[in-house]
Amino acid sequence: MTAKMDRLFDSSAQIQIESQSYIEEVDDDEISTTQNPRDPDLIALKYAESQLRILRTNNDWPLHYVKQVLESGEMINISPEYQRRNRWDRRTKSLLIESFLLNIPIPPVYLYEYEYGSYEVMDGLQRMTAISEFFQDKFALIGLEFWKELNGLKFSRLPKVIQSGLMRRNLSAIVLLAETTQISSTHQTIDVRQALFKRLNTGGEPLNHQEIRNALYNSDFNRMLHQLSREDIFCRIWKIPLGDSENPIVQAALEKNTLYRTMLDCEIVLRVFAISESISLNEGGSVKSMLDKCMIRHKDDSLTSVKELHDLYMHTLTRWYNTLGENAFVLNNNGRVSRPLYDALMIALLKNPVIQIESEPDRIREDINTALNNDIDYEILIARGNTFDSVKARIDLGEKIISGTYEPSEIPQE
Repeated sequence: MTAKMDRLFDSSAQIQIESQSYIEEVDDDEISTTQNPRDPDLIALKYAESQLRILRTNNDWPLHYVKQVLESGEMINISPEYQRRNRWDRRTKSLLIESFLLNIPIPPVYLYEYEYGSYEVMDGLQRMTAISEFFQDKFALIGLEFWKELNGLKFSRLPKVIQSGLMRRNLSAIVLLAETTQISSTHQTIDVRQALFKRLNTGGEPLNHQEIRNALYNSDFNRMLHQLSREDIFCRIWKIPLGDSENPIVQAALEKNTLYRTMLDCEIVLRVFAISESISLNEGGSVKSMLDKCMIRHKDDSLTSVKELHDLYMHTLTRWYNTLGENAFVLNNNGRVSRPLYDALMIALLKNPVIQIESEPDRIREDINTALNNDIDYEILIARGNTFDSVKARIDLGEKIISGTYEPSEIPQE
């Protein structure tokens, strides 16, 4: 057994490989060292005209008021489309509640008034969600450090004095209202809501690249990525909990799933469109730049165009599911799915839809395993980096596998 196969069947090494592959690559696009001349007068003019006028008001809301507002669902939209998904686990939520009990200052939430008396959460979704869920008895406190006596209790079971004290605590809310959306000297229109959301980001983990794309490129195409990532076949293949995400039981399971919680499930869908289009256009660049450009390219797509892309993706994914089952993109018997293998096979079939993979599943699986056993082909298919040339070579190898033209690379003798 080769060193590559030792690594392939080593569970801990595989986990490390896959977790790293879920983190987006650093954008290694070539940066030009030549700069356009900078006119000091033009820079001064742009600075003078580019100051967004944003009204700001500060509020201290008792938690009982926050509870009423969130339960009504009328005044504050805690989940605008550009928001990230809920990332906090139960212990983090519990520690927030304990902070209120200890009267420790909590960072303010930022709201955007998109019309009179109606607000969207710019920053603070995790905090407001935790408050709302606790008051609705959706979780019991765990991991408290000072109030250990309260561990295991939901809000309704807390002593009355604690309930009352908690209700009187305040949450600071900063309300923003933008008066300008354009830089006069360049006539550049700015989506203030999305810009504020990206720039504020004060509470907890930084946004990853896909969460930023979700915020900046809100569109029917972006909504399609979310829809595809909840399709049963997709979830079965990527080991994501099935069911209606509005169901509390399903939602609790989804919050524990890394791919769903960080929107990397949407990125996995996006990769197929982005990489295949970049290869077709011969754009080059890093995978990150491919993904960004794809979101921009499809931002204004019609519903008809988006529907066609949706159907194309699902048709391709379904064909692989029908051919190789839930383990279509699994490297070995430890049940972990390989993103590079998924890229190679999905895009290869997308480029060659006439190939009848359904007629020879055994041959295709055997060729995949042969490639994974070959040091050189393993490097191309799984382990090589994510430059444009590396990704293209991966897809080329995938095309050979599905077409029946694959021949193992000759390994030089030592």
